[in-house]
Amino acid sequence: MQRLTRIASTAHDSLTAGNRRPAGSCERRTLVSFVTTRRLAACALLALAATGACGRSNGAAADSARGTGPRGVFAPSGGGEYTAVEIATPGAVRGTVTIGGEIPEDSLVHPTSDVTTCGAELVNTTIDHNGPLLAGAVVWLDGVRTGKPLPLIRRYDIINEGCLVIPRVQAVIVGGTLNVRSRDPVTHRTRLIRAGETKPVALVTETDEGQVVPLDHALEIPGQIEIRCDQHPWTRGYVAVFDHPYFTVTTANGDFELDSIPPGKYTLKVWHERLGTVSREITIAGGGTATADVEMKAGQ
Repeated sequence: MQRLTRIASTAHDSLTAGNRRPAGSCERRTLVSFVTTRRLAACALLALAATGACGRSNGAAADSARGTGPRGVFAPSGGGEYTAVEIATPGAVRGTVTIGGEIPEDSLVHPTSDVTTCGAELVNTTIDHNGPLLAGAVVWLDGVRTGKPLPLIRRYDIINEGCLVIPRVQAVIVGGTLNVRSRDPVTHRTRLIRAGETKPVALVTETDEGQVVPLDHALEIPGQIEIRCDQHPWTRGYVAVFDHPYFTVTTANGDFELDSIPPGKYTLKVWHERLGTVSREITIAGGGTATADVEMKAGQ
């Protein structure tokens, strides 16, 4: 019986670990189904009786459930604290981020619990695009240590709605407050994990719609935070935390703009959860606006 319990527990951990796939992999309307612990126990019994065949089936289900995780993480800027300075002739950069190559289709998730709220089928969009125009990509100037003042807005939201996290990707300033909200009449157990760490930054349990839990410490250092929900394993969201003001997220049409930049040479970086990071060297002229269109490749 102890062996059975261990097998069931291992299978459960495998299925609820997340929806990761190998980096850059393509998915074609992957059908994801999440099973209950009772079914896992039954599967473990079959594994003991049938030389591990059910265990192999669980492995395939776990691979399907993981989906595609973040491809790389962006490193926070280094070189000391950021300082706001007066800029006599500021410049700007604008551009469009596009996606090339064969674009993977969205995943279809078939929840087996909370169906009234989650739906019998939901679309898990990991690449949000309008044709080749890529939304939800984080854009920033790397290593900036002086420039315009930091943003005054320091309060941000992540919302559990329809068993998904909204927004899926956002960029924020270090030291802000992150409100975890629920608009669903079901239990959400939101887990925030900083890149490179295993211990959660925070674990928030909400049991009904309208609940809000403010987190004052989650954004205390720069870096990337991944958001998951223990109750709904397909859920993913990403928060990019910066210690300077030169960052943004591309619009629905792939557009971005960074303003009030001191003249000089910079490294512009773009990150996407499925497509990795692309860098571009740019020059900002005083009073001018540079153009930096960036293409990210799918399937690489």
